[in-house]
Amino acid sequence: MKKRIKAIIAAVTVFMLVFGMTCSFADSLPGNGENEEKAEVEESIKDTLEDTVKELEPESNGIKPFELVAESKEEIEITLTERLERLTVLAREIKEVYSVKSNGIRWGYITFDIYSFENGDLYYYLKYEALGDKGKDIAILLPFKPDNFDLRIIEYPKGFDVSTSKIGLYTEQTIERNVLDEFAPTSVYLDSEKLNMYLSYTSVYTKRSFEIREEDYKSARNVLLTNQGIKVFMPFKTGGFSEQWGIISTERLVNWEDKDMSEAVRIADLNRVRKWGGDGTYYEMPVGYSPYYKNGFYRNSANHIGNKCIQSSGRLCEDFGYITMDVLLKTQNYYGYWSTTPIADWLYNDYKIGPGFFDTRWDTEGAQSLLRAYVRFKEPSALEGAVKFADFFCEFAENHSYKTKNGGLLVYDYGFTLYNDTKTHVSLNHLLNEMNFLFEIYIATGNAKYLNVAEKILTGIRDTQKNWVKSNGDLHYAYMGNGKYGREDYPVLTFNDLRYSQSLIKKIYGKEDTAIASLAASKEKYLKNHNIAY
Repeated sequence: MKKRIKAIIAAVTVFMLVFGMTCSFADSLPGNGENEEKAEVEESIKDTLEDTVKELEPESNGIKPFELVAESKEEIEITLTERLERLTVLAREIKEVYSVKSNGIRWGYITFDIYSFENGDLYYYLKYEALGDKGKDIAILLPFKPDNFDLRIIEYPKGFDVSTSKIGLYTEQTIERNVLDEFAPTSVYLDSEKLNMYLSYTSVYTKRSFEIREEDYKSARNVLLTNQGIKVFMPFKTGGFSEQWGIISTERLVNWEDKDMSEAVRIADLNRVRKWGGDGTYYEMPVGYSPYYKNGFYRNSANHIGNKCIQSSGRLCEDFGYITMDVLLKTQNYYGYWSTTPIADWLYNDYKIGPGFFDTRWDTEGAQSLLRAYVRFKEPSALEGAVKFADFFCEFAENHSYKTKNGGLLVYDYGFTLYNDTKTHVSLNHLLNEMNFLFEIYIATGNAKYLNVAEKILTGIRDTQKNWVKSNGDLHYAYMGNGKYGREDYPVLTFNDLRYSQSLIKKIYGKEDTAIASLAASKEKYLKNHNIAY
């Protein structure tokens, strides 16, 4: 990670200043030996540029970016229509869009996005989006041919149930002889001496309103290992699209001997449960979201898996955590938050909050992951994104909250528009997570504004401490805004938030907060009495 920030600054300086000023600078040199001195200056500039770019390029023994190679049963014409190339601290992104035509009819477009990491790893994402109903399936060839390898597959022996899924290990596999064809579409981890991969299956979706995607799992396809390379099948879906992605490395992606990490990989299943979609993580639609589809997915801003990766070791976590960070920055809106696009029926029925609402818990978790990514990757833009959200949230908290007797804030759980003071309930877990984020970003930046708002939330909790405790020792889920408290609290989420709050408070003030300690003690006693693990 040496000189990463300096390298970016140097690259910007070289590209924006040196190229633009070379002639005027050289022309200003004294007349004697003018051409020779010009040549020396230009050669020096060229060397500086080459050295700077070389420092930003992936290691020479890493995975190189590859060209898009597509085929179909019919003759097709693939034409590049857009290309974007950009540098971040740890990667070079190349994003291309191709038009797909056959016999003069445009079938659709292929999006091909690559991150070439400085550590030598490669992330790629493919999307084949239909245009009209005249297209056909295509296949894309990845130029990778693994030697003898171990294959790990996330299996669902009792049907699609995360609680009973397992990671199946199949050793001594080859291109000619492997078990992948025997399984329904699934996530694949391939480990060999020189090549290690995570490969998703090809997901197929119908596009629905409010940015919801409905999966057609029957049309999904596993990748095919061939002597020519890895073949990715991309079905044509009228009114929709197909997508597939992967991470490729010369190093082991996952330490399978680490039981905690192995378990996290199994539960996360980035292809079935929390599906990575190129522009974020998509969660299964819960009943109560509209329009509801049994196999529907919506984009969730909390970045739970990315956040876990950012705080974990291993190449898969390093690469995927960085990707989720960068995508969160791309999808952060003008104001600084990420809207949840579907309609939550209960929010609409209770508060007339429609699609595109602001969820204080999920968005704060997303911003927390940006802040933690900054700490891990030293990526300045991640801190900028976290600060942008923090500034937005401080204003939201001051203007969209119930005020307590000592000037504390009980911040509404949800917002609809910045200028609409829609009053909602206030859940304790939301309050704690908001406060924790503000404490974290205060520690990172030293900006007293964030500490001030965090302290106001803490004052609000202190002022209402006794009201949160139920007669059985458990905690109420929310303050309802009408003087009453109610709803069932999560089993352990709020308790974990309380413990983390206390650790941050002790770090900042050197002592624990009595209100937080009392709430945590009551919740812990309840959990013990009811044999709930925590």
